[in-house]
Amino acid sequence: MSIRDIDLANLSNLSYLDIPPKLEWKFKKSGEISMKDFADHYLRPDIMKDEFDLSNIQDQAKIAALKECQTGAYKDFKIVDYQNNNGGDGFVGFAIETTPGNVIISSRGSEAPDLEKPDLDTKMEDWTDNLKTTIMQETNQQKEAKEFINRVGLMERDGEKYK
Repeated sequence: MSIRDIDLANLSNLSYLDIPPKLEWKFKKSGEISMKDFADHYLRPDIMKDEFDLSNIQDQAKIAALKECQTGAYKDFKIVDYQNNNGGDGFVGFAIETTPGNVIISSRGSEAPDLEKPDLDTKMEDWTDNLKTTIMQETNQQKEAKEFINRVGLMERDGEKYK
């Protein structure tokens, strides 16, 4: 399968979903989790009810991408690295193996704003990062992203480095 722009957009949308604790435990034990397992968790009716607003177009896009992970084009993809600094600088990164030896990095720098629960600390962190970016300094999120990409680039699968 050749990766298209829509695939990159779909996997980017999924970076706004965290790996749940049950799957994170499995990831730490085996070093990977399937995108199908990830999707199966989020597409459970009880989780969908709590996690998604079906009238929200961004949530609809996440659900469509999850369905591709569950039974579609992404069902054989695997998460082979994961970093969640959401409680810190806000960087969250996924390394998704699409075929043996090939990965896509999907990441987010901060949470999407929650209009129901305004979080001034998160907004201040984002505003600070925006200001730093404006004056050409590397932000903590950019530094974390660079370190994550470098770490994934050093990983090997069956004796070969990821591309």
